Amino acid sequence: MGSHLVFDLKDARHPKLVVFPFLAQNTGFGTTPRPGLITWRKEAGEFEAETGTDMCPSSRLRHVYRLGRTEGFTSGTSSFVLVRVDVTARGCGGDQPWSTVWQAPNWPESMIVR
Repeated sequence: MGSHLVFDLKDARHPKLVVFPFLAQNTGFGTTPRPGLITWRKEAGEFEAETGTDMCPSSRLRHVYRLGRTEGFTSGTSSFVLVRVDVTARGCGGDQPWSTVWQAPNWPESMIVR
């Protein structure tokens, strides 16, 4: 399907390619500079990066992110936070509904570093 690229333009003379967390098949999480086709969902404060193929039948994967901060763990810089991963099947007659395969849990209050 292709992919959008996102650049950090803090220093416009030296744009920096942003990498995103993604669900790696059967092995946990990884990072990628090509998250998929990006759609901004302003009302939810999230954006979605969708990957897949135009083959029929096939499946598509959607990673949902919000803009956040590292909140003191390493620095106060902005970052993209993975909050949910959805999957859908594309049949030859149309798309199936999205199903959530992973969602970020809320951290217990005792684990939050201040």
